[in-house]
This record gives sequence, C-alpha cells and structure tokens, in this order.
Amino acid sequence: MRLLGLLAAAASLFGTVGCAATVVEPSPDGGTATTTAALISLQSAARDGKEARTSISAKFLRAPVSADADAIESLVGSDFELPAPGECSVVQDADPVGPESPAAFAIELFDVGDVTIRTRASAIPLAARAFPDVGDRVSGMFYTSPDTRGNLPAPGKYIVEGSGSQGVERFSVEADAPQVPSDISVNGTPLFDGVEWLGGTDLQLSWRVGENKDDIAYVELITENGFTARCAFEDRGRGTVPASLIRGVVFGAAPVGATLAVHRVRQGTFQVPGIDLGEVRFDVSVVSAITLAPQRTGDIAGP
Repeated sequence: MRLLGLLAAAASLFGTVGCAATVVEPSPDGGTATTTAALISLQSAARDGKEARTSISAKFLRAPVSADADAIESLVGSDFELPAPGECSVVQDADPVGPESPAAFAIELFDVGDVTIRTRASAIPLAARAFPDVGDRVSGMFYTSPDTRGNLPAPGKYIVEGSGSQGVERFSVEADAPQVPSDISVNGTPLFDGVEWLGGTDLQLSWRVGENKDDIAYVELITENGFTARCAFEDRGRGTVPASLIRGVVFGAAPVGATLAVHRVRQGTFQVPGIDLGEVRFDVSVVSAITLAPQRTGDIAGP
C-alpha cells in the first residue's frame, strides 16, 4: 500500500501522484527511455520515553519508464509495505528481483549537489555516500544524516534544499511533519507501564488523534524469536490488533519478549525541474517492550 499525504512543494502548491506529470527522457542512442524520481525519508523512533533515534535519507534516481515502482524502491532500500487500514499482515522477506529476471533493469542514483534539511531550530547537512553494490543493478550515490540520535521537531515544518548539479536545478521543498503518537494505552494500560499480551485476547489500542485526517497510524510487533507483523489504521485514535495475529508466534516454557511500536506516517509528492516525481515520507514512532504469553487454561472462558 502506498500512502499519500500532503506536501507543500517549492512552488507552494500541494500535490499528489495523480497531478504530478512524469517526464520521459528518450535515450540518445535509441535505448530505453528513462524518468527521474526522488525518495526522501525522515524517521524518528523514541523508545520508552528516551531520546529518539533518527534516520534521514535522500535518493535521487534515474530508471526506465517501464520499471516497476515497487521493485525500484526495494532495490534502493526504500520500500515501505503496509496493509490497508483496518487490516494486519505478517511481514515476509521480499523476493529480490534477480539480475537474471526478464524484468531486470538498471538504476542510477545521481548527484544533486549539497542536500540540507532545515527546521526552525537547525540545519542538518546530509552526507553523500556511495550506494552498496547490488549486482550491477544499482550504481551511484545517496544522501544520509551523519547523526542517528536527537529528536526531530514533530510536528514541525521542514525544508529540503538541494544546491543543484548538472541536469538538476537548485530546489527547495517544504513539508510538514506529523505529531509523534502520544497518550498511548494498550488494553487500558499506558504503553510504558509494562504490557502483557495474553494469547487468545485482542489488543485494544488508543492514542491521541493527530491534526491531519490523511495521516496513517500503524503498529509494528517484533518478537525476540523473529516474528514481525504490522497493523494499519486510519488515524482516529483507536485500533484493534486481533488475537489471531500472534498464532504464528512460537511459545516455549517462558513468555516471549517483544517490542511494540506505534507509528504515525505522512507521505506526499513534489515536482521540481530535473526531478519528474519526488516523494517525502515522515515516519514518527514510539517504541516499548512488551511480553507475549500463551493463553492459560484458567483464562479460557466457559460456554
């Protein structure tokens, strides 16, 4: 599922995928026609009320017009899969698109000059790094934040600036980050007070409603023995994680430790000269340890 929020682009226009045109660049030698895109991700996760860990990345790429968008995001490490709101899914490892696949294609990650993320309080210069080799499928460089600790303002206004390079003009894109989820309770217990999820019972979640009805909330459960699942909700302050979701968890003699993360996501698109379609994605979350326990015989309700 691809999420679309609101984004103010450099021309102070709001845009979505539906109103951003794709520009096809014909190959000078008659080869494959290409298009350009930007994938900018800002993530922040605070565990148990402590200082958040942050991650910012910006990737500017050129790929064949015929290439599958999901495959592109997977190859460059920017894939983001959620179930539809109101549904849950177990996270599976995606099958890579191998170089021998008929759908194989090459992606070029290109330079746009210096990239800086500005907030009201600070300027964060992103460092340019070589992209890891992906079997001749992806080449070039991307941008990332050098520091992984520190709270990003949320809510708050962000400006993504690029100084420009050959083929890409100087640009400035504005976007508003959503509020960090707060006042979270699980079955009536505050998230940070120690939550036990007993098998056979649903997990009733509540949180403070955000200010933008287009935001999406999702919950991610990761157990210490490798089980991962996600449930997505409209950001209305309530959601239910069904008991059936943890049937795939292997329980031993002791309860299973896990982390429960509550996220709020905002996503939108922009268009600037030299970049046919750009996407900015905010993902802000809070994380806490919980315990999963199998249903005890004495807890099974009678007829």
